[in-house]
Amino acid sequence: MQKRILIVDDEEPLATILTYALRNEGYHVDWVNDGMKALSYLGVNRPDLIIMDIMMPNLNGLETMRITRQNELMEGVAILALSAKKLNERETHELENLCDAYIPKPFGVETFLGTVSQLLHATV
Repeated sequence: MQKRILIVDDEEPLATILTYALRNEGYHVDWVNDGMKALSYLGVNRPDLIIMDIMMPNLNGLETMRITRQNELMEGVAILALSAKKLNERETHELENLCDAYIPKPFGVETFLGTVSQLLHATV
């Protein structure tokens, strides 16, 4: 069965590149550009993996992850956080509790795809 991935990132060029790379690997990929749209999507869909940017308008990635983790229907869904932001100690600690992996931007596609593969094979 094809794995479903949700990308939540307000940077359309990056989201386009990630979508293309993931689809080439055989994944079903959906993309939304902010946390509010992500929560709406998660209200009717259950992806296998959520790729979440930290800095976004309306509802940032940390808050979106916090709400997602409280949703019993999302139990077992892996979250990969991405960010160009230099995180402070509190944000780093919070991120460690909310996501399954973190990749700082910029990053290579190979590193990204390797992390995605590890997360999807760890959650069966």
